[in-house]
Amino acid sequence: MNHDLKGFNEYLDFSVCWLGEAHHILKSTGTLYVFMGVRFISYLYDILERKLGMYFNSWITWHYTQGIGKTKGFSPRHDDILMFAKSEKFKFNLNNVRVPQKYYRSRNNMRGANPGDVWTFFMFIIVMKTGKIIPPRNQRA
Repeated sequence: MNHDLKGFNEYLDFSVCWLGEAHHILKSTGTLYVFMGVRFISYLYDILERKLGMYFNSWITWHYTQGIGKTKGFSPRHDDILMFAKSEKFKFNLNNVRVPQKYYRSRNNMRGANPGDVWTFFMFIIVMKTGKIIPPRNQRA
């Protein structure tokens, strides 16, 4: 179901317009992150790379631990984020996004590790009767 109430081709035409404007206002060292559901992500990739000539950097997977269940097919558990830059001379500040090292090794950068291109987010369970929030097991103290 298309919640934007646009047909498929109309939505792609709209996407060409807003991505073109984003490309236009982006600094030469700038980066654009595009978050999109599975139906359109590959089309947006094509627009960014082929039509706009942007520099592809990463296809990030946003993995979540719970979601909508399906009885036919696999239940979705991820969304996609495209990372494109206006040029190969884009700025990326790794120190701003580092995550803690899992293991100590002398060669590791102890300021933290590169988070990689799969980002996992754990869902919280809210107990309706009490309103108490229960964090996922791996985040409990």
